Amino acid sequence: MMQDMIRRAAKEREEREKVEGEKKQEARGVINQVQDKSVKAKRLGALPLEKKKLEEDFPFRTDRPISIKSQCELLIKNYKKKTNQSDHNIELMDDLIDAYVELGSLNRVCQETGLNINVLRDDFRNLIRVPEKLREDVNESKLIADPILAVGIALHATDYFFWDQNESKTQEVLLLAKDMAKMFNDNLDLRKEFFVTKDDYNKPVSASAKRNNELKTILEDWPVKESKHEFNRSTDRSGRQYKYIVLYSKAIEAARFLRRWEYEKGRRISKKWAHEMIDEIESTRDAKEFVKIHSDEFGDNN
Repeated sequence: MMQDMIRRAAKEREEREKVEGEKKQEARGVINQVQDKSVKAKRLGALPLEKKKLEEDFPFRTDRPISIKSQCELLIKNYKKKTNQSDHNIELMDDLIDAYVELGSLNRVCQETGLNINVLRDDFRNLIRVPEKLREDVNESKLIADPILAVGIALHATDYFFWDQNESKTQEVLLLAKDMAKMFNDNLDLRKEFFVTKDDYNKPVSASAKRNNELKTILEDWPVKESKHEFNRSTDRSGRQYKYIVLYSKAIEAARFLRRWEYEKGRRISKKWAHEMIDEIESTRDAKEFVKIHSDEFGDNN
């Protein structure tokens, strides 16, 4: 009897070690991809070869009470700097997300890949690395109505306190994000300055405002609740596809179709459709042809 127990325990230990080994091997594969693509991205200019210390990006940070308006102005400055950079390595971003999920923090990703954490904070602009409550507030439009500005505020507040899964700073991050959102809501000039681009200086500011108001209306008219469980991971569109189509691409027709379809059907569009929409957006800046082809999906268009 004792021998059987020992053998079972040994077998269970071997199985656990095998599973742990497979997980480590999978994580190492993701990390290798990040390392390879980060090197290529640096050559292409997608990641800066050198970066000043993060403290220099937050010149208003002192022991005195935070100047919320100064932080909003700094967010605008950094946002414009990033939007003027044309290079964007989507595959690298996907691999960084996978590596972050596997390792659980920016510090560990940096330890495994050799990337500078300041560079990583600057280029890894994804909500996966902000406190969970703040991420939920952004996704549910509770922080501020505009999704692009909401993401910017969330990342800015997270990096201001160098948050990296350290729960002791979570409340400070949430409070700063809330105060910045209120400042933007109460100050029309700040909102205008955030959305005006280099190409907009010779155009009415309302052109940019109109686009963002349209997106805000779309989000309000067809509310879609994101769920980690109620979808088919192999056939339904991914969260990254959704964010690109609805939040980042500025393709209004595509965003309207996706939100309305998912609201009316009660499920996600297919991964295939999302790919088709993204391909058209990258070619023509919107998915008007796709929307035209599939306009019969809605009853009022029959």
